[in-house]
Amino acid sequence: MLSDIELLTERYPDIPIEAIVKEDLLRSGMAWAPNALEVAAGFKVKAYFICSFDMISIDQMGQEEHLKAPEEIRLRGGPFNFHPVIVSVRLNPASPYRVESDGAALVLKLNSQTIAEIELQKSPEYYQRTLASGKPVQDIAP
Repeated sequence: MLSDIELLTERYPDIPIEAIVKEDLLRSGMAWAPNALEVAAGFKVKAYFICSFDMISIDQMGQEEHLKAPEEIRLRGGPFNFHPVIVSVRLNPASPYRVESDGAALVLKLNSQTIAEIELQKSPEYYQRTLASGKPVQDIAP
């Protein structure tokens, strides 16, 4: 029996797997396990200063995803040997895609099958600074 990823790549054999998964993630969003959110909170988090493409509103985020999830993730490696690709994070707890932590690293799963490893961007040092007005720099210049 073919996995969901194998079905997609069989359906679109001329399109790189990275492009298929990226488009599908942008269309369907991704859910985050609580332990993965805790890992992500130590990196550059999402900015909500203009708009959001999340599929739920902030008041529906029961895990405070808006304070912990990253703006984007980098997929690479994994069982499908992903070439590095950056994907915007669109939160959707009902998505079949889920980010989990295996204790040592973050991984992206599709219907519980690991498909790629995830890397996160470190938060720049200047994000910790505040302006004279008291406004955090990260709220102004993400």
